[in-house]
Amino acid sequence: AAFVTPADPFSMLALGCALTLMMEIAYLIIRFNDKRRDKRQAQAADAPGSEIRPSGAVAPAEAVERAEPIRASQGIGGQGPADPGMGRRNSFNYAEIFDEDI
Repeated sequence: AAFVTPADPFSMLALGCALTLMMEIAYLIIRFNDKRRDKRQAQAADAPGSEIRPSGAVAPAEAVERAEPIRASQGIGGQGPADPGMGRRNSFNYAEIFDEDI
């Protein structure tokens, strides 16, 4: 409606009445749909088998085995770590990027 705005007052009034009529029709459809949905939900709640029943007994939890620790990866032939420079330390050098001492 804002894209094609009428210039004279009579066209504005006609456009306003048309939009108001469409809005009222939408409200009637919404009201009808909500009443129908509420009635359907009430019937579903009253239906047999819709009550919540407690479940049966639950078996007690079993003990979980302790996990084995993760060992460092071995190089070829099992002679120490595959890459000794790769550890938990951060190898990123900020001084090279920012040309500053950090």
